[in-house]
Amino acid sequence: MVKFLSASRLRFKEIEADTQTFLSEEYSKRRSNFSVSSPFGQILRVLGEYLQLALFYVEDALVELNILTATKQRAIHGLARVAGHNPTRALSSTGSIRVSLSKSAASEVNATYIVIPEGARLRCKNNGLEYFVQVGTALGGVRVYPNEVDPRVIPIVQGTVESQSFNGTGNPLQSFVILAKRPIENELVWVKVNGEPFEVVDSLYDMRKGEKLCVVKTGISGGIDLYFGNADYGYVPPAGSAITVEYVLTDGYSGNVFGKSGKVEFEWLDRGHTNNGDDADLNQLMETRLEKAMVLGADAESAELTKLIAPKVSRSLVLANPDNYVHLLSRFNYSHVDAYTTFGDEYVDDDNVVYLFLVPDLRKRLESNTDYFSVPVESMFLDAREKEA
Repeated sequence: MVKFLSASRLRFKEIEADTQTFLSEEYSKRRSNFSVSSPFGQILRVLGEYLQLALFYVEDALVELNILTATKQRAIHGLARVAGHNPTRALSSTGSIRVSLSKSAASEVNATYIVIPEGARLRCKNNGLEYFVQVGTALGGVRVYPNEVDPRVIPIVQGTVESQSFNGTGNPLQSFVILAKRPIENELVWVKVNGEPFEVVDSLYDMRKGEKLCVVKTGISGGIDLYFGNADYGYVPPAGSAITVEYVLTDGYSGNVFGKSGKVEFEWLDRGHTNNGDDADLNQLMETRLEKAMVLGADAESAELTKLIAPKVSRSLVLANPDNYVHLLSRFNYSHVDAYTTFGDEYVDDDNVVYLFLVPDLRKRLESNTDYFSVPVESMFLDAREKEA
């Protein structure tokens, strides 16, 4: 039926040309001219389109099955997840502010103390981004007393808190997909079932039977994926149970603030209250300044970075060798990350020491009026706050 095809001519254009030659000869035997508009010409064209699509599909499937050659982020994330690497989402910058009652307000406050609520939002005037208070105290916030001499130091995190709700199905290994319009922070995800907090762990095998734990992974198609246990590992939320997922929408690296304390200004977006229950305008009552620089904010790892560090993931989730350190620190958007040991040289006292070589991404530290040749030299090194963090 296809004797006119040759095993030595298997390229698509060669197969198409041989088929056209065969049809032209057959048409000539019947004293007719073969063309694209001929019945067999139209059939040949349609079959050719289908054959090209099939070949493209096969080629694409082979390319996307290898993490080193894959180009689609969905495929890269899927292969990384299979390899044991959870692609890192964006990370929020963290730091602290110092807060004290202004001198004019201290004499006017008719209360024992003023409460700055947990999660209270404030905006940095320098970059226009939102931050929120994260102290985690049972008091529901931070108390500021009028007669305090030293200012209160309050931890803050960059981002906006958002939540989504689901209903349990009662089935083992329940999973839910949480999508958002902005990047979901990598670490700050809180899960509750019927109001009871569930701790987030790395895998199903980190759960003992009946333990109220869950797994949160970076979503293959964006956002995050939430998994619960089965009858043998973890806890199965009953049918109809109220599942709430709270998370932080972050701006990643843009949330870092490296400026000097006196040049960084904040404005409160939420109000506080006094111990008497009265409303308190924090912008009028408080003097708010940056205490510790906002650092360690990072954008989500790129597809290229995922392909590079996925093979370096520690299956035991420990920092056991230099590759594990590279895997951990690469997600903080340094322009160069290297980790090494001097094992094997004549000096044995540091054989168990891992040396780190980190270079900040200078492109992200350039101000509008500076370039590579005029940027301060200290911008090329990690400052004390970054090393501490």
